[in-house]
Amino acid sequence: MKRLISLCAFFLLCGCIGFTESPPSQFYMLKTVPADPISQVRLNIGIQEVQIPEYIKRPQIVTIENTVEYNISEFNRWSSSLSGIIRRTLASDMAYLLPKSFIKPSSIISDNYNHTISLEINRLDGEFDKNATLEAWWYILNRNGQIIYRGQTSLSRPAGDNYEEFVSAQSLLLAEMARQIAAKIITLH
Repeated sequence: MKRLISLCAFFLLCGCIGFTESPPSQFYMLKTVPADPISQVRLNIGIQEVQIPEYIKRPQIVTIENTVEYNISEFNRWSSSLSGIIRRTLASDMAYLLPKSFIKPSSIISDNYNHTISLEINRLDGEFDKNATLEAWWYILNRNGQIIYRGQTSLSRPAGDNYEEFVSAQSLLLAEMARQIAAKIITLH
């Protein structure tokens, strides 16, 4: 009898484990936002590695709740490294704004860039049904690697109520920062 009860408990436990499947993960990418050109200047511009804070340096998307609690979504993730996604998206956004310029993520120091952009993200998060926020410092460097301009971006916009809308809002924030950087490069050149 004990053996029969143990066997029934075992099969019941196996049955319960079989039905506890986790939902599939969703993967997201920041998207380039098409924009009208702001200049036809011909420049070579490199985008250096993007520095991001530790709390978002993870595959999971981070949101805020009640202005102080961070939520790390196990099933809503970035499609690759967030710093790499930001870097590639910024280069693509700037390419729309400066279509005759050659803009790319800078991986080779010896490339002959007129300017290099260094970016330090301090905040890239937000709260559903409230705002997505981007706070960053960006630096424009000359050919010799000297900083010739320091800029600061602090933007927010409605975040929507789901991850797709949230990531789209972050894409729009990044596109606006790209516009600020491109406009400043034009005035410096």
